[in-house]
Amino acid sequence: MQENPIPESSAPARPRMPRAVWLALAAALVVVALLAVQRRGESRAPAGDVAHYVAQLEPGPSVALLELSPWSITSGPTAVAPAAALPWRIGARLVDVELAIASGDTAAARRLGRQLVTMLGQAGAPAAASEIYADAAALTAPGVARRREAERLLVQQLGEPVALGAWIEAARYASLQRRAPFFRLPDSHASMTRLRALGIASRETTAAVDRLAGSGSATASEWMALDDALREMIAAR
Repeated sequence: MQENPIPESSAPARPRMPRAVWLALAAALVVVALLAVQRRGESRAPAGDVAHYVAQLEPGPSVALLELSPWSITSGPTAVAPAAALPWRIGARLVDVELAIASGDTAAARRLGRQLVTMLGQAGAPAAASEIYADAAALTAPGVARRREAERLLVQQLGEPVALGAWIEAARYASLQRRAPFFRLPDSHASMTRLRALGIASRETTAAVDRLAGSGSATASEWMALDDALREMIAAR
């Protein structure tokens, strides 16, 4: 018996896509995926990792700079800082305390610790954090785990300004020391992204940090401009 031939489709054959087009599409998908990952990194909150920040600095020469904070801390009843400024200043003072400890300056660490305790009381911070910074034993190199615990508590309760204040203060020291690698840290990018979004960092300051993160170099005048911008950022808080 003769089999009936299978009828050919009347639809026109679909042309095959050239290999070059497939490769171009694949490359485009890779770029899209990388951009998505980058955006996730840009939008993450800065960690405020004080110990990691200080590890990028040179503690010894910085001890004298600890007295150069653009605002002073006193414990008198009329010396309460604006409520909105306290978390920022607390973050900055965390860096100062850590630098003093890293430098082996026990007297400075205790003095700054007392100032920090005053600020924590004004901000209504967790008592557990205040107790840590009031304890002289915690203000030494072996007390690092307790200080990390206090930092976590403060960021949790007082919010992002603690982390951002810590970054600005550390960046101020990094700029004074001309430490370009500090500005390549992922937290530096995340912090500047948030500060720019909050209207605190100018476009020029953001560009200066981006240049340092990219080329790792700056002229003397560019460093001085960054010094002034960072100081103004923390002074305004």
